[in-house]
Amino acid sequence: MRTAVDGSFTLQDLDPELLFNLLAVAPGHAPAFSRGVDPLLGAAAFELESRPNPDGRDDVLRGQVVSEDGRPILGASVSATAVVRGESSTYGYIEGLDALAVTDDQGRFVLFGAEPDARYHLAASARARATGFLQSAVPGAATAFELGPGSTISGRLVHAGEPLAGVTMGLVQVDRGSEAWVGDRSIATDEQGRFTFLNVQPQEAHYVYGRLQDLDSVGAAAALKVRSADHGGEVSVGDLLVA
Repeated sequence: MRTAVDGSFTLQDLDPELLFNLLAVAPGHAPAFSRGVDPLLGAAAFELESRPNPDGRDDVLRGQVVSEDGRPILGASVSATAVVRGESSTYGYIEGLDALAVTDDQGRFVLFGAEPDARYHLAASARARATGFLQSAVPGAATAFELGPGSTISGRLVHAGEPLAGVTMGLVQVDRGSEAWVGDRSIATDEQGRFTFLNVQPQEAHYVYGRLQDLDSVGAAAALKVRSADHGGEVSVGDLLVA
């Protein structure tokens, strides 16, 4: 959401039993986080640090995130997953580099603190989009991400001919290489035992599985290997049987 002219904002209808992590971004400023915000304890405050103009600098990673039809994506998150120095690659936290950038209304992003002689692997994610990856981004040069809608994987969980509701289903890529790993995803089955994973990485092999803790009283379901469709497509795995 956007702040009012006085910088204020209001997030409504939050669950009072939960704590929230908030992120504030503004053009020309470093992003700021506020973690563990309790909606019952009053207003959260942010102080954003101003940033220099990134044009012509060799210590920034910059670029644009667009949709498959070329439209800029506002609010996409971009982060570096690895830094490559010569023949050596380091994954995970990268000291000195911004942990996260959020795209503006033109889809543009800037990460400050890059090493001019290094190369970086970047990941971009946005609502209703499959995560995108870019290898070997170079500081000072503009890069571009195109994020598509991804694919859909659906199915139904069944035991003794009856649907199983409220069971946590998991989805994970078969290839867990660091270059394109998005992590495990989970969703609960509905009253009809159905589950649907949206915005899945396209054209990749995945495992679909039921969480053992939820199935302990009725049995187990073998993990099913399935290949996702291309962007916009759907694959149904049918009924997964718990025995």
